[in-house]
Amino acid sequence: MRQSHRSNTTSTVAPELRLTQLSPRIPLSPPSNDELDALGFFFFHYGRCYDGQATCSIFGILPGMYAKCSPNSPLAKATTALALEVAHLHRSTGGYSVVGYSTYTEAVIRTKEALTASAQNKSNELLMTTLVLGAYENARATFGKTNHSVSLPSRTHILGSIALLKHRGSLNHKDELSWRLVVTTRNRLLQHTWHGMDGLGGFETLRDVWDCGTGAQIYSPAVKADTLAFRLSRLKLLARTASSLDEVLSGAINLASECSLWQNILPSAWKVLSVPACSLPPSIQAAGVYSHVDPAIYASLSIANSYNRHRVTELGCLSLIGDCLVRLSSPEQECRRRVLPPALLLRVQILVDEICASVPFLTGDTAVDGLRAMTMLLPSVVQPSHDGNKIQHAQQVVASGLFMIFKLVISEAIGTKFLVPRDLAKMLLESLSVSNAGLAVALTGLLYLLTACLFPTMDPLEPPLLKPRVPIFGHIISMMREKAGFYSRLFQERRMPICTLPMLNGKLYVINSPSLIQAALRNNDISFDPFIVEFSKGMFGQDKRQVEIISRQTVMKELLDIIHSSLLGEPLHRLNVVALEKMMGHINVIQPEEPIAISDAFIWIRDMMTEATAVALFGEKNPITPEHAHLLWTFDKSATLLAIDVAPSLIAGESMAARAELNKLFLPYYQGRHEEGPDVSDVIRKRTAVLRAAGFNDMDLAIQELMLPWVGSTNTIPALFWLFVNLFARPEYLERVRAEIEAITTIEDGPSGRKALVDSTKFEKHCPVLNACYQETLRMYLHSVGNRRAMNDTKIQDLDGREYLLKKGTNVQWPPQVTHFIDSVWGDDADTFNPERFMKPTAQEERARRGALLPFGGGRHLCPGRKFAFAEILGFTGVLALGFKVEGLDLPDSTDPIFGSAPRRPVWGASGPGFKLGRRPGWEDVTWTFKK
Repeated sequence: MRQSHRSNTTSTVAPELRLTQLSPRIPLSPPSNDELDALGFFFFHYGRCYDGQATCSIFGILPGMYAKCSPNSPLAKATTALALEVAHLHRSTGGYSVVGYSTYTEAVIRTKEALTASAQNKSNELLMTTLVLGAYENARATFGKTNHSVSLPSRTHILGSIALLKHRGSLNHKDELSWRLVVTTRNRLLQHTWHGMDGLGGFETLRDVWDCGTGAQIYSPAVKADTLAFRLSRLKLLARTASSLDEVLSGAINLASECSLWQNILPSAWKVLSVPACSLPPSIQAAGVYSHVDPAIYASLSIANSYNRHRVTELGCLSLIGDCLVRLSSPEQECRRRVLPPALLLRVQILVDEICASVPFLTGDTAVDGLRAMTMLLPSVVQPSHDGNKIQHAQQVVASGLFMIFKLVISEAIGTKFLVPRDLAKMLLESLSVSNAGLAVALTGLLYLLTACLFPTMDPLEPPLLKPRVPIFGHIISMMREKAGFYSRLFQERRMPICTLPMLNGKLYVINSPSLIQAALRNNDISFDPFIVEFSKGMFGQDKRQVEIISRQTVMKELLDIIHSSLLGEPLHRLNVVALEKMMGHINVIQPEEPIAISDAFIWIRDMMTEATAVALFGEKNPITPEHAHLLWTFDKSATLLAIDVAPSLIAGESMAARAELNKLFLPYYQGRHEEGPDVSDVIRKRTAVLRAAGFNDMDLAIQELMLPWVGSTNTIPALFWLFVNLFARPEYLERVRAEIEAITTIEDGPSGRKALVDSTKFEKHCPVLNACYQETLRMYLHSVGNRRAMNDTKIQDLDGREYLLKKGTNVQWPPQVTHFIDSVWGDDADTFNPERFMKPTAQEERARRGALLPFGGGRHLCPGRKFAFAEILGFTGVLALGFKVEGLDLPDSTDPIFGSAPRRPVWGASGPGFKLGRRPGWEDVTWTFKK
């Protein structure tokens, strides 16, 4: 490898751009979304930018092949679908083209038919069709902003393309077009592996096809760069599974040397291209999805990647060498620090310098007093670099180059990262005296150093790393911005069964596979216990003494035992009856022919059920009276942020104030020993006795026991609301539920009218339709993220026998936003409300759903209050269904819950949240009650 600090043969001058090819604004949208206009729009903007130096891609091959195909061929339909989707992307702010999807579906059907025809199933046209279908899926998954449902990305199509290559045999080498399609397919596979599709097969098939090539092979610098990148990807895949790393290390060293030598013999004027530069800025600007990065900056780093593919490959080799050296060393060697030998570190610096110098700097205006690019609000993203102003030029280097270095250098590392020595940072700082432009290089190196230090180290057996778009803080920012939709987007883009998310200098495991979730729940080394104490401190404002008391194993065990024993059998039934009777008091007062007007359905249910739950727990002297119920929900708004316990008054001041008010309300309750009253639940009475014996005073109890009404209300009440609005919006289920409730209701005549006595013990076995509606409501609307922690290094195994290592001290999550909508578990209608899926499921369906539907947790930490919630929700909804009618209530849309919350929130339409509630004919004089 070269050892000089500067290359004498590789140009480091920014490439000259033909600005006449670069549109100064987003291309105009087609006048309509019909097929002809969309095709014209697509080929005008994407079919003209093929560069002879560029690698093989569908955009360079498609125009000629499309011109020769018949109008009803699979290729014609697939191309039309892609054109419609791209045109839609440029003319809208999200979603996808309905017409395009319909055309895509037709293209898939025609492709399947062609696969059965011997005259077509080995043709270039059919292979190209699979590649275009994959491009359509990628465009839709990447740029189309969708709802919380999960769709399958284009993994199927790339696997189909690879299978076709194998099926075609010697036809892959028939002519230049055939061989270009081989290269194009190989590049599509590389894109999939870059985007985190762990385990995607096909490398060996493509290698075999490549090795069998004859005279039709294309030999060009661009294809050579692709081949080097392909070999690196194979080495990375081998590194994940190889029992011995010697072969991987040897291969990485040889490949890095080959990359370096190959670059030395390249003409200085040649620039490798993967994507035509002229199409990037307008496309990214139009997509509108990279809100965390100025579109021009993203375009710059994308173009930089295109110009520096060969350098990026060599950096990947060096990173892989560092990883292998660490894994082959003993644990005692400097704590296994990720350090490359000095000569290789110097080579890294050379490559970083060259990449920074090659960025075409298409950023717009920069801040005068800061090293950041201003947000672009107008589509004029293409502006030349400030050649005459070194300071502004340096600012542009930082704005573009740093993002690019993050994307290309840091993300190239497989799992673990090596550290750049601190003397390199000193060297970079000293370069500031050379020129203002040196500022860019210095900051780039420092940021590279910072990232290497902060990113977590990885064991090759851990779940694959899923890097953020914005390094270091990216996943955290996305979680806060996207809320619960964050998990759905990640799964939609990657479809990974389990992954590792880097979080600052730590990491988080996210499990999407139901079978792996079940494995985690069965694993005794994966526990929820640490969160009980950690959350209590920040969320409920406990001091060190209070935390120490509840952290004692004897105290914690007693408290948990009381919760479980007090929410079963007779104690549970008493809770149910008290809560339901309290709610009946609100609807029994409704007079015949005098419906009441309710201004907000959710607030009505919220206040009524909050009071009922509090009375059932604390008795009639409970401190959460109707006029104070809103405090519990104000506290809930940012309770999760309070749990973080970082500057709570700044990030969750309103919730903190509500918590203080609730503590004041609870204090007189415990000062008066009201927990000893005869109408107080077993769970409150027994827990209070244990806590007092352990050393809690009245104020301690006022702080600690806020947990119970909060836990008992904040998930249950939204679940009741969503069941209520869905049931009354669907007459076909409402009538069936009425029949079920009437069958378990006894009518008694009395002096003041009839009394309807409902047997709440029969809800589970005698009301299958109501149960199914309840289960479907939980699936659609209650998405409480599962949280656990690995207490020791442990492994979990999927159904295929693949094991994943979970490191001690790392948190584990599983998101219902993903598992509740996996189409392979719930069917093609997973994103629609369909209670039928819970009526008489097959044994196979039940097995598939294990681990997929977990609204109340699972394993040892299955929520003990779920049966209390079940009776409250079904009892109240059942009585409303049988005895009352609802007028003017529409089913609202829903949106993702706030960060850290579980239930989806209603989004009301024009009709608003109000409705009228009145008696049904035949039930006007009935007083509703429940069997004691």
